[in-house]
Amino acid sequence: MCCQICPRAFFGARSETVRVTVDWLLLVCAAYPEAQKKILREIDEVVGRDRFPTGQDHPNMPFTEAAITELMRWRTIVPLNLMRYTLQASELNGYYIPKNSHILLVLWAVDNNEKLWGTDVNEYKPERFLSEVGRKVIKPEYAIPFSVGKRSCPGKTLAEIEIFLYLVAILQKFEISAPLGKEIDLEGELGLAFQPKRQDLCLKLRQ
Repeated sequence: MCCQICPRAFFGARSETVRVTVDWLLLVCAAYPEAQKKILREIDEVVGRDRFPTGQDHPNMPFTEAAITELMRWRTIVPLNLMRYTLQASELNGYYIPKNSHILLVLWAVDNNEKLWGTDVNEYKPERFLSEVGRKVIKPEYAIPFSVGKRSCPGKTLAEIEIFLYLVAILQKFEISAPLGKEIDLEGELGLAFQPKRQDLCLKLRQ
């Protein structure tokens, strides 16, 4: 399979999806304060308050990584992958796919499949990506927010570290909450990416 995409679209898409992911993560921190507390605890234990987080902190913060990974599953940032086409006739799981067929991977369907994730598929649950003792992130082969195979997203590594650094740098300094008397709206809107609705958040400087 192959596809064509212009460089401007490539960089624009990467920047947009990173921003949308961070937006969702901040909303999740406000909506799920217990999850936020666990991230803050990891930040204090691994990074502290006196230096900026780095990529080297990433493997030492399993709950933070699990929280990000679960967000990407729970609110599929890119529900539909880029269109591909077959260069030759193929067979997949018993299905015959003719040459020059257009192929579209529906990532949303994978992320919301109860057979893969269980009956709590609609819940935000970072623990589903953690080992029993919570010290290791476990990603099954069907966790594919960046697609899969030779033509998966080439910006995967950069996007992952950007999201991690943005989230940790913000939570290192601030606690996130909903405005007094308001509830976080976790329903999304589909644009270039599946993004949250515009709403206010309160950022309180951590003591």
